[in-house]
Amino acid sequence: MRVLSAYKAKAATNRDWCHNLIANPETSVEIGSRTVSVRAYLTDVATAGILLRTMTSPDDHDAALALSKRILALAREHDHLGLLAIDADPETARLLATAGEGLASAAATHLQGARAWRRRKEEANQRRLSEARTAIDGFDLVRARSLVLRIEEEFLSSQGATDRDALLLEFEARSMESEQLQETAAQVINEHLPRWRRWLRRGR
Repeated sequence: MRVLSAYKAKAATNRDWCHNLIANPETSVEIGSRTVSVRAYLTDVATAGILLRTMTSPDDHDAALALSKRILALAREHDHLGLLAIDADPETARLLATAGEGLASAAATHLQGARAWRRRKEEANQRRLSEARTAIDGFDLVRARSLVLRIEEEFLSSQGATDRDALLLEFEARSMESEQLQETAAQVINEHLPRWRRWLRRGR
């Protein structure tokens, strides 16, 4: 027996092959190098879940239980990076599907929370990039530097990294401009300071 899911992400309808099987349940499947004649039966979600748990091996059950406990432990420690590493593993979804409903639901909730935490980090990086751009345009180099230093590398998208690098280059150019302006100002002061002092003495 094989259990297949026709769920298609967030679409309102199932996959096309599901409708084909409902119309023509007698079909064939390839298992390795063999072609086997089969008959498809439609079932509901609850029954499919029971079948999946029945058909999985004891090792899968043990692994799913251990994974769920690991997720709950990381959540208690607020280890979002650890949760995200588990979430990125393609085996996680399969194993959680074999876990008990309560454990799987709790684990999925914590993984969803870790994804939301990552989105907040990414959004904070974007705000800092935007504010740093405004600060550079306003020649507020101290604030721009502070904002760029607060950007968290691990939560930068490839486009965000490109924008950050462009800001760093512009920051360097503006810093050089600022140094040149300071040097020019110092030269002007040194050249005109004696005359200003004479002017002030005459004014007394």
